[in-house]
Amino acid sequence: MKQVIVDACAHTVLLDNTVTIQETELMRAIAITLDCPLPPFLMQKRGFRNKP
Repeated sequence: MKQVIVDACAHTVLLDNTVTIQETELMRAIAITLDCPLPPFLMQKRGFRNKP
Protein backbone atom coordinates (compact mmCIF):
# COMPACT_ATOMS: atom_id res chain seq x y z
CA MET A 1 0.00 0.00 0.00
CA LYS A 2 2.88 2.38 0.75
CA GLN A 3 4.24 2.11 -2.79
CA VAL A 4 0.77 2.85 -4.18
CA ILE A 5 0.71 6.10 -2.19
CA VAL A 6 4.17 7.11 -3.44
CA ASP A 7 3.17 6.28 -7.03
CA ALA A 8 -0.03 8.34 -6.71
CA CYS A 9 1.96 11.29 -5.38
CA ALA A 10 4.45 10.97 -8.24
CA HIS A 11 1.66 10.97 -10.83
CA THR A 12 0.19 14.07 -9.20
CA VAL A 13 3.55 15.87 -9.25
CA LEU A 14 4.10 14.99 -12.92
CA LEU A 15 0.60 16.03 -14.02
CA ASP A 16 1.71 19.45 -15.28
CA ASN A 17 5.06 18.18 -16.67
CA THR A 18 6.92 20.50 -14.28
CA VAL A 19 8.55 19.42 -11.04
CA THR A 20 9.33 22.21 -8.58
CA ILE A 21 11.91 22.07 -5.84
CA GLN A 22 9.10 22.06 -3.28
CA GLU A 23 7.41 19.09 -4.98
CA THR A 24 10.72 17.25 -5.12
CA GLU A 25 11.39 17.78 -1.44
CA LEU A 26 7.84 16.79 -0.47
CA MET A 27 8.05 13.60 -2.56
CA ARG A 28 11.42 12.79 -1.00
CA ALA A 29 10.01 13.27 2.50
CA ILE A 30 6.96 11.10 1.74
CA ALA A 31 9.09 8.29 0.28
CA ILE A 32 11.51 8.36 3.21
CA THR A 33 8.70 8.45 5.78
CA LEU A 34 6.97 5.49 4.14
CA ASP A 35 10.32 3.67 3.70
CA CYS A 36 9.78 3.33 -0.05
CA PRO A 37 12.25 3.87 -2.89
CA LEU A 38 12.27 7.28 -4.52
CA PRO A 39 10.59 7.49 -7.92
CA PRO A 40 13.17 7.47 -10.74
CA PHE A 41 12.44 11.04 -11.85
CA LEU A 42 13.42 12.29 -8.38
CA MET A 43 16.68 10.38 -8.33
CA GLN A 44 17.66 11.86 -11.70
CA LYS A 45 16.66 15.40 -10.72
CA ARG A 46 18.49 15.45 -7.38
CA GLY A 47 21.36 13.07 -8.15
CA PHE A 48 20.16 10.37 -5.75
CA ARG A 49 21.32 6.84 -6.30
CA ASN A 50 19.72 3.54 -5.32
CA LYS A 51 21.57 1.79 -2.53
CA PRO A 52 22.82 -1.65 -3.59
